[in-house]
Amino acid sequence: MKKRLLSALLALALVFVLLPTTALAEVVTTNGDISIAGKCWNFTKSTSGYETVYYQVQSNNGVFSTSLDNKTGCVWPTNPYLEITRTGNTITVIVHNKVTITTNKGTNNAAEECIEVNKSNNQTTTLNLVIKGAEGTTNNTLTLECKSYGSALSSYQGGITITGGVTVNAKSTYTNSSTGVSARAINVFNGDLTISGTGTTVNAENKDRNHPTIDVKNAVTISDGATLTAKNTNGGKAISCRSITADGYDFMGRSGNSGSYTTLTGDDKATKLQEYSSIQISPTPTPALEKSNVYVAGTNLYKNTAYTIQNGKPVMGGTYPGNYNIYFDATDYVLHVKGANIDARGTSGIYGTSNIVFEGKNSITASTYGICSDFKSSDLKISGTGSLEVKTIAGEPAIATAYDTSRSIIISGNDFTVTADTSETTSYAIKSDKDLTITDGAAVIAKSNEKRAINVNGSLTVTGATLTATSTSNNVPTVQVGGNASFTGSTVTITNHSDRQGKSGEYSYAVSTGLYVGGTLDIKNAAKVTSTVIGGNAIYAKGDITISGDNTEVNAKNSAYKFSAISTNGTVNISDNSTVKAENLKKHQGDPTGVTDPSTGKTYNACPAITGKIANKNSQNKLHIAGFTTSSAGSQNPTEGTPLYLDIAPGSVEPYIHHYYVTITRGDEVTRTKSPVVIAGTTLLNDTYYTITNDSTVVANGSESNYNAFYDSETKTLKLNNAKISTTTGTAIKIEEDLTITVTGTNELNGNYNHCIESDNNFKINGTGRLVMTNGSNTDASVIYCGPGKSLTIAAEVIIKNAAQPGKLIHTVKDDAYSFAEGYNVYASTDVSGSPLEVYNPENYGNYKYLRVTKENLAPTTPTTYTVTITAGDNMKRESGALTQEVTKGAAITEVKFMAASGHYFPADYVSKMNLPAGLTAEIRENSWYLIISGTPTSDVTINLPAASVRPTITVSMPTPVAGNTPATASDITLTYSDINKSISKNLTISNVVWQSYVPNGDGSITPGEALSSGDKFEAGKTYFVRITHEYVAGDYDIVPAAGITLDYTESDSTYMMLLFYTTGAPCNHEYTNDWLANGNTHWHECKLCRAHAGEVAHTFGDWITDTPATDTTDGSKHRICSVCQYQENATIPKTGTGEIVPPTPDNPGTIVIIRPAEEEKPAQQPNPSTGANDLVGLAVAAAVAAALGSAALGSAALLRKHD
Repeated sequence: MKKRLLSALLALALVFVLLPTTALAEVVTTNGDISIAGKCWNFTKSTSGYETVYYQVQSNNGVFSTSLDNKTGCVWPTNPYLEITRTGNTITVIVHNKVTITTNKGTNNAAEECIEVNKSNNQTTTLNLVIKGAEGTTNNTLTLECKSYGSALSSYQGGITITGGVTVNAKSTYTNSSTGVSARAINVFNGDLTISGTGTTVNAENKDRNHPTIDVKNAVTISDGATLTAKNTNGGKAISCRSITADGYDFMGRSGNSGSYTTLTGDDKATKLQEYSSIQISPTPTPALEKSNVYVAGTNLYKNTAYTIQNGKPVMGGTYPGNYNIYFDATDYVLHVKGANIDARGTSGIYGTSNIVFEGKNSITASTYGICSDFKSSDLKISGTGSLEVKTIAGEPAIATAYDTSRSIIISGNDFTVTADTSETTSYAIKSDKDLTITDGAAVIAKSNEKRAINVNGSLTVTGATLTATSTSNNVPTVQVGGNASFTGSTVTITNHSDRQGKSGEYSYAVSTGLYVGGTLDIKNAAKVTSTVIGGNAIYAKGDITISGDNTEVNAKNSAYKFSAISTNGTVNISDNSTVKAENLKKHQGDPTGVTDPSTGKTYNACPAITGKIANKNSQNKLHIAGFTTSSAGSQNPTEGTPLYLDIAPGSVEPYIHHYYVTITRGDEVTRTKSPVVIAGTTLLNDTYYTITNDSTVVANGSESNYNAFYDSETKTLKLNNAKISTTTGTAIKIEEDLTITVTGTNELNGNYNHCIESDNNFKINGTGRLVMTNGSNTDASVIYCGPGKSLTIAAEVIIKNAAQPGKLIHTVKDDAYSFAEGYNVYASTDVSGSPLEVYNPENYGNYKYLRVTKENLAPTTPTTYTVTITAGDNMKRESGALTQEVTKGAAITEVKFMAASGHYFPADYVSKMNLPAGLTAEIRENSWYLIISGTPTSDVTINLPAASVRPTITVSMPTPVAGNTPATASDITLTYSDINKSISKNLTISNVVWQSYVPNGDGSITPGEALSSGDKFEAGKTYFVRITHEYVAGDYDIVPAAGITLDYTESDSTYMMLLFYTTGAPCNHEYTNDWLANGNTHWHECKLCRAHAGEVAHTFGDWITDTPATDTTDGSKHRICSVCQYQENATIPKTGTGEIVPPTPDNPGTIVIIRPAEEEKPAQQPNPSTGANDLVGLAVAAAVAAALGSAALGSAALLRKHD
């Protein structure tokens, strides 16, 4: 009965083996399009495309299914799952809810990655992976933890894109550092990594210090609010890639796993980031809204916030740059206005800022100020392109700096037109509490009613711009300037429409004047100035009016009884090819008195076109004046008057011009003859003003007020005015007629190769200035040469010096044909410096190198001592000897010793750069550290030493010897050579390192001990030195220890250095790592400085975990993990036998054995035709059933023995 029962049970087991397993079916292959936790899936394409597959972790087992249903064998939609689709070469993984996937080592100790695409990296087809969150839900999170080597997330042939608000946590906890294996959190073997979308977050972590946490072959791109965090907890790199693009993001790096991040900047920030073990790439945070001090149409603006204009008022909205109307940049403190039409009725337009940039067409209508700045620390700057129209309607200026700010207004911008309009109220259009500058192509239009269009307390400057000003002011000018005015290369048009006539006794600023300037007026460089008025001056200046430059034009017109068109208290200076037109349309009407010219006694118009002197500032041309006047006043029916023509000679002034209509232009060039004076090879023309530049360039472009040389042909006088003349050939000044040289200012003549003055004629030197003449060492000529039978008289402050040889100061062919005017004293010296100085003695003339003629009474000096003054250069200090010494003539100075500062030295060519005077010497000693100056001075001496040079260095980086440690080898030592002077920095090659102990002898020497062998350790209390042989280095250098190293004595040459350590054996100030280091027996924390171990204990292993079971013919594998440091110990499970059935014995009554072919003979698994699943699943079920029947089988030994 028992036999039959056992047979039935075995038959039942066989039936289970053959049953189809439809409920558990899934498509799995060795290599697939996508692999999750070691299981692979290959998409099969039909006519309708690829079928969607789902993945879910069920009972710690991953399940692929094409069915999404709450049934056995399907993926349940009520639990977290992955939805996986394929379109073309893109696989998309949609994360539903929070999905966690964890892997250990795979079969045969292989890597088992959490998610990998295109597993076989030999495939040629590119498959891109996209991971995103499910639409309509939030908190979609994919957590991947890989405990084996390999990667938590990888793609072997294609890129990875993470988007759609999903959070991906990728973590690798593998710590084994076995050769040939690697661990990463994310690995893109051949593609890009893209992270995008608001809410998308990627967190990556890795423990493998030899491989980056995120490893991407090509580019990493982060955008649209996504964030990336990565760290390598064992000190390796957090990320490695070809490039990182993340515009509008902060790049932050940190060394280690704690502490603050460093925000990186610069074009190379992506490269720098790849050096850190912890990184963050996140959007640059938008600062919280903060109120500024800026108001637009009464609205207090927020800083760095865009506004649009709606119904004339600013409303938050828009983007900057781009679609905006108002934006206040609080970083640069600039208000940007673009295409804004601001309605500020009842308030001010723009207030509280001093820098405004406009773009496009803009307008401001305000009741009070249009634009006003009350800053006392900065000027009001208005710039931009396009146009700006500012209008006020209630009695305040359109553009202004506030009262008592003393700040200016600056308006600039090419193609930028600014209109300031107060014509509907009574106020200035533009009011500056200091200066007003219009420049860089800006066009300014100022319109007012009864007030001034422009009121400037300081100066008005218009450069390369346009200014148009109009008003109807009766009692004030259209433009009033408190200081000076300058119009350069600009167009200025001023019009006062008031018809009120100014009266006698009224000032120009109190009538309807066009332009009123409280200082000087300068119009130049092709400027075009037009001023038209009725009852006042068209142009008035208290100071001089200067009109210069080719194509400069001034047109002034009025129709006043008491005021001229152009009026000045000074002089109208006119030069170059400029034109002035002035006309008083009233001519002489209504003036019964007229004005009497005191030079002629005649009476002329009381209101001529120009009031003031007119000066011709041309050097070569006349000034031509054409106009009309009448010979007497009082006629009520004047004709056009009598035409008059007048030429003013160059440099001349015409004190009275009585014309009512005047045109002034450049006249004919004056024909000039040559003068008898040659300066630096240039023959001067008579009566012509010259300037002298670069010591020898003589140009006829001077004027009466600005010249260096002028020869007056009438008085036969050469005038030198602050002239500096030096020649490389020939004589500085050559005189060819009897004449007088008159000096004003300070004048210098240098005869480097010949005389300073050469004359074959009589001449005299006089004047209120000073003349210094010097002949250098390049010539043996006398300083002054006076020809045969001629004489020289000196009646001025004159110094004559000859550095080449004595006795060649003044040479006259006629003996003693030079004299000094009465009241002048003459002194001389045998030294060209003028010291010592003695009263001139003609008998000693042959010994003199210095001669001075002066009205001063100078006490003669006979030095008995010399003073030596030495000034130390940078990077040195005095060791001994005084820096200032007074020594007796003929005596030596006390030696002065200087030491170069730390890190510096005196190079070999240092002495040649000192320019030491005669008698003194310098020497460099002691390895270029010291400079010694000694010797006997021959005169007073001042020495300014050059700076000491930066000495090249070799920085030594190595572990400091500590008792118990082994000596550093060549691989532990870094020698970095740096020479700032030659811009060199490199690591030196080390060829040998020898450690020895030593004993100090007490006299500065040592007795070396034996050399340390490999494996020897430092002993406490002993002292050691090391000899390091390195590649050749030219010259001296300093040895610099890196941080944490103490070097007590060093010596070196070009190929080796010796370092001594006195303190070996002292306890190290340990800095231990946070991470565990381990070997097969123990784990510990290691000191970063000396590599000492702390807390070293044996591993705390858990139970053995079988990775691959052993069979009769093959070994298995297992591992266990230390619960403290995560160290993994691997071991082999020996094979169990030979593969044969073991005959039963009394001790081994029997067993159930499943026999299968060897690995090389095993046929490929074939899908079950009815289920599509592999029969191996059914075989597993059968094995489970057999296990359940184990007790019955074990009790039937006899049956098995008979029927084996």
